[in-house]
Parts: sequence; C-alpha cells; structure tokens
Amino acid sequence: RVMAGLDRMGLAENTVIVFWGDHGWHLGEHTRWQKMSLMEESARVPLIIAAPGRKGRGKPSRALVEFVDVYPTVAELCGLKPPATLEGRSLVPLLDNPARRGKKAAFTELRYEKIVGRSIRTDRYRYIRWEGEGGGEELYDHGLDPREFTNLALKPEHRKTLDEHRRILDAGWRAAL
Repeated sequence: RVMAGLDRMGLAENTVIVFWGDHGWHLGEHTRWQKMSLMEESARVPLIIAAPGRKGRGKPSRALVEFVDVYPTVAELCGLKPPATLEGRSLVPLLDNPARRGKKAAFTELRYEKIVGRSIRTDRYRYIRWEGEGGGEELYDHGLDPREFTNLALKPEHRKTLDEHRRILDAGWRAAL
C-alpha cells in the first residue's frame, strides 16, 4: 500500500523506503523469555529496502546483512558519501543483484552482568562463544537444525567447522566483509 500510494502521488522515483524491525523476542523457545539471547529467534530481523532504479526490485535475497549496513546503504542511495569509519557496507550491490553473495558472517553481541556472548551467523552455521561466568561454546547447523536445538560444539566430528568459525569470530567484522 505504501508503494502504491507513492506511485499515485508521483513520489516513487524519488523515495527510498527502509523497513526493519527490532530483534526478536523469545516466548519460551529454548526455555528463554525476552531478548537476552544470541539464538536465531532473537538475532534475525526483517529488512526490506525499496529504492528507485534498482535492478533487483521486488526480489528477495538470502545474503547475510547487518543493521550497521543500513546507514551506508541509504547514504549511497541518496548520493551521499558516508564516513570511512563506518563498520557497515552498502547493500546497493544486493539491491541490483539479490543472488549476489553477502558477507561471510553477521555478528551479534550480548552483554549481561558478568558474561559476554558473541555470535556469528554464516550461510549454514551459527557459532556462539560465551565469556565470563558460565562461559562456553555453541555451534548449530542451520542446514539440518534451523531451530538450533542440537549443539555441535562438543562433538569431535564437527571440530573442523568449530575451528573455522572460531577463526571467523576472532578475525572480526572487517575480515567477514
């Protein structure tokens, strides 16, 4: 309706729309309540960008993106040069080619009292590392376990995948671009 309204008013070719939501809320999944988690239900959010003249208009993308990518995207779409110090990168290439590969990983961090959790989501896996009280690691295979019920981190047959995800997390967001 928004897009149709912009078309009727002759504003569609001059308007960028970005719709995204706050991160998720557990309602008992994984025995959790509220947002204090690094699981998929809490970290995944909707993101829709409509921009005039983009070749991929109306097509979905499966690429990994992050909130920090919204500002450089809007800046580029508006012809502005964002500061070089931004952590995100423009999603305009994905708006032109939604099948294009996105980032190697999306990062999430949670701090609560004496524990820090850091997570990366790659195309297939989520890796979580907890530091501080009750620290540990979690690894979930979204190809086989999209609801993240089976922690593979302690299973020897997943050691190679675990080590790879440790390296990605330790290398930081710049290495995942």
